[in-house]
Amino acid sequence: LLIKEAFDVLEQIESTTSSNEKKKILNDNIDNNILFNLLYWTYNFNYHYYMNKIDDNVKVYPNDTKMKQNIFDFKKLLAKLNSRKITGNSAKDAVNYFLNSCCDIEQKWYKRVLKRDLRCGISITTINNVYGNKIPIFPVALAENMEVIVYPKEFVIEDKFDGYRCIAIKHKDGTVNMFSRNGNELLGYTDIIKELEKLKIPNGEGIVFDGELVSSNFKGTQNTAFKKTNNKKATYNIFD
Repeated sequence: LLIKEAFDVLEQIESTTSSNEKKKILNDNIDNNILFNLLYWTYNFNYHYYMNKIDDNVKVYPNDTKMKQNIFDFKKLLAKLNSRKITGNSAKDAVNYFLNSCCDIEQKWYKRVLKRDLRCGISITTINNVYGNKIPIFPVALAENMEVIVYPKEFVIEDKFDGYRCIAIKHKDGTVNMFSRNGNELLGYTDIIKELEKLKIPNGEGIVFDGELVSSNFKGTQNTAFKKTNNKKATYNIFD
């Protein structure tokens, strides 16, 4: 029953344009753990399923009798995708096989979880306001307006890079992952990753770089960021 209610709640949230109403709907259903799991699996920046494109012609199961089993199978599927135990065509086949056992409303919302965007007008900020910051966020430093009355005698002005924000994390084992400002992994920047892997880690600890991916073509940089290709060309300007 909670599973069907969770999908119904998401439908209600999607149907209203009022931010306050969306928040109220979440508050009214705060005890539905299935609803929270769907939100958590979608917006936790630690989870990545690498499924930007999903087959729209998957056969729909004729009824909702498999909902209870499907939610368990979906959790297992997400774990395999996130850990990269299945990738490429094997991942696509596994997703399609799972969706074949889902009715239309299940398919709709499970596909959105897989794409990590429920597209119903709620932000992670709203979700965490309701649930008490239970979903990890991917915070990055952002520019702020400042009203300066008296300038100091000495100050520094930096050029603003017109590119794509990128946070690169080099782990203790030397591996490197690159993320957008929203916590989505950026793949395919092979040359940049190789250069970052060459850098020595101080005291054997991990290190985080903050910077901007730029190229000679701003739109090209934006359009290329999430394409599933290797050897993407860009310059990584590190500023922190």
